[in-house]
Amino acid sequence: MTRQKSHAGRLGLGAFILAAGFLAGGMAKAATTSPVYVHMNGLNDFLPKVVFVRPGQPVVWVNQDQGAHSIHGYKVLGGNHLKDMNKMSLAGTPGPGHKVSTYSVTFHSVGVHYYLCTVHAHLVKVYDDPAGGTYYLPAKRHGIPGYRGSMAGVVVVTREPALLHSDPPITHKRVLKKFWGNGDASGQ
Repeated sequence: MTRQKSHAGRLGLGAFILAAGFLAGGMAKAATTSPVYVHMNGLNDFLPKVVFVRPGQPVVWVNQDQGAHSIHGYKVLGGNHLKDMNKMSLAGTPGPGHKVSTYSVTFHSVGVHYYLCTVHAHLVKVYDDPAGGTYYLPAKRHGIPGYRGSMAGVVVVTREPALLHSDPPITHKRVLKKFWGNGDASGQ
């Protein structure tokens, strides 16, 4: 995984993503350099929460919120933050017509990558495995306005065609016209 230059559900979701990770070894498909976009706005949420990309395909987080966010990769088992996906502050964007703040990461190997915004979410211990592991999932920070869930998401790097074609159309648009503030998530 390489970090590129930066510019100014709970358990049910986790179980689905773990299962999707096992499907990740399907048939190879032509490589693409078109990024997949994950959007943020004033609701303090990532949209969509789950994206599917090919190995080598960039994921770009786009901050269309006026406030700052962060992108921190973490491991479910152990709760450790990952240095390879770690953007301390992704500056807010004042609104349409201004430079939009983005952060890009390219994953080169098939796998499942979890991340959260540490401004709006934190990791909580959800399970101690008798075999010795401790599992963590994100939870919303108390007193934070916005969406009712935690500000967290998942990137699944796969070669499985059915998964790769399941991303919604908004993942192909860098900026969503009606997404500023708390606006329309349809991207129209």
